[in-house]
Amino acid sequence: MKDWLKDKSWADMHISEIRNVIRKVAGKIVSIEIASSQEDTKNATDYNILVEFGSIGCRIRRPGVWPQYHDITIRKSRRSGARTELDKIKDGNPKWYLYGWDSSDKSLHAWVFFDVDILRSSGLLDGNNVISNRDGGSNFLAINVRELAGIKCLIGYNKPVESYIKDIMPINFILSDFLNAHSNRGYS
Repeated sequence: MKDWLKDKSWADMHISEIRNVIRKVAGKIVSIEIASSQEDTKNATDYNILVEFGSIGCRIRRPGVWPQYHDITIRKSRRSGARTELDKIKDGNPKWYLYGWDSSDKSLHAWVFFDVDILRSSGLLDGNNVISNRDGGSNFLAINVRELAGIKCLIGYNKPVESYIKDIMPINFILSDFLNAHSNRGYS
């Protein structure tokens, strides 16, 4: 519990940036629709705001990780046997995830905001790219950000992420569209 509090306190120093990122992507999870004539004439309502409900998970990685790995990691197992983040995600929570990488000046150098429902249905959570933390007390599932782009679950991201994924995205989408179109012809 002491380590969790220490890590939580460290991540919470980014709360204003976390709020700003969520505000930036809010337009992608909020929509405005024209009200019905009945709503207009009876309730003086011209537009309805529709919000996709759901919770947001958040993880901030330490400085230096983004330039080296370009991945998200999700705790898969603990030496203690306690439930992990991966267990909770597979159980259906949260709906969205903000994943950030800290910089040496204590700001978010890179970030992605993604739809966890799409990630859950992709099969990537069953992957076998597992890494251990320094003391061996936990194992993490590592998923490269380009894989997230490939399954089209990214809702928002900043310039460093855009620069990293831009070269692969068109190829990924063309290849996946080709394979989907030809999957019944023996291509794989």
